[in-house]
Amino acid sequence: MTFTFDTVCTACYVDVTNQWGGVTLLLDAHQSVHIVALDWWGNRLRYHGCANVCDDAAHWFGGTGDTIPYPYGFFEWSSAVLTPGGIDVVYTDCPTTQACNGVRYAHCAGACYLRRGWTEVSLFPGRADLSSGWGCCQSTSLAADSMGGLHLLFADPRSRSLRYAYCGANCGNQVSWQEVRLDTLEGPPLWPVRLIAFDPRSGVHALYVTSAGLIHASCAASCTSAASWQSEVVATDLGEASEVGLSLAFGPDGRLHLAYRDHVGTAKYATCATPCAALGGWSVVGLPLRTSDVAVTTDRTGSVYLATTYRTVALSRCAANCLDPASWQTTLVDSAQGGGHVSIAVDSAGHARIASTTAGNLLQYTQMRQ
Repeated sequence: MTFTFDTVCTACYVDVTNQWGGVTLLLDAHQSVHIVALDWWGNRLRYHGCANVCDDAAHWFGGTGDTIPYPYGFFEWSSAVLTPGGIDVVYTDCPTTQACNGVRYAHCAGACYLRRGWTEVSLFPGRADLSSGWGCCQSTSLAADSMGGLHLLFADPRSRSLRYAYCGANCGNQVSWQEVRLDTLEGPPLWPVRLIAFDPRSGVHALYVTSAGLIHASCAASCTSAASWQSEVVATDLGEASEVGLSLAFGPDGRLHLAYRDHVGTAKYATCATPCAALGGWSVVGLPLRTSDVAVTTDRTGSVYLATTYRTVALSRCAANCLDPASWQTTLVDSAQGGGHVSIAVDSAGHARIASTTAGNLLQYTQMRQ
């Protein structure tokens, strides 16, 4: 199969700043594209949206959802999800090096390219460990279930713990959240790489890095009880936590697909037998791809799509036997510069959409035509 691409603008950019943090691409039920990205150099939460004809820059609308300083933005991967009520985003709320207010939560119910379309609130205040020199709750991660409930994973530097929190509704109110300690974290920098995802078939799944390696933790029900969680080590070949990319997706059969960047910059693909928490349940393979970040997703047939970013953005696809590197087909997106962060989604026609940032200052959008 050959991939061909269309891109927004000849330079393939939708926004520019000095340095980008995390980027998330979302597709809604109407196949409209939403990109949420953290401009940590400019202290802004940025939004860009396109309803149709997204290969034409004139059809994109963008704006700032929030403005707040981030002294430790280099480690900050903002996380965004779509729910029936709109777009929800989490990121660190550290206005100064000596004041961290917890997790910043932002919500947009519509017209997200306008500042008035967003509301923000600080959750879990007082979690800063000011003596450590590191901010609070870095690398927060958010997932949503089919009812619009939110699942949050964040680090609490003061107690040196990894925390899970759940909110079923009215999530802009602190009392709506229930939380539990999942693990002890080292620090600084408190291993600021973590990810959470929700699968209706098997509950909540968390990935995070400790000195033991890459940990997968899962919970089928009653997840605000620590006794409901079980965990296992997936891999030990990760380098500095700030340099690790993580991405997790569920196939239509409920199978987990994991991608990460190892200590030498190689893209790794992993999947697990059911149940994933069983001893030896995970299998890992290295792919012939250099990358600074990874993003994985599936289409409705179960084919796996992997986006990587090195000198340029690359799209790889595997229809079956994905633990065999020969089963992957890769196409370079020559017009899209690499080296930064990447996010991917597949539309209803089976075409991949990619949002990425360069090692420099561009926020890019790319879509697969065939």
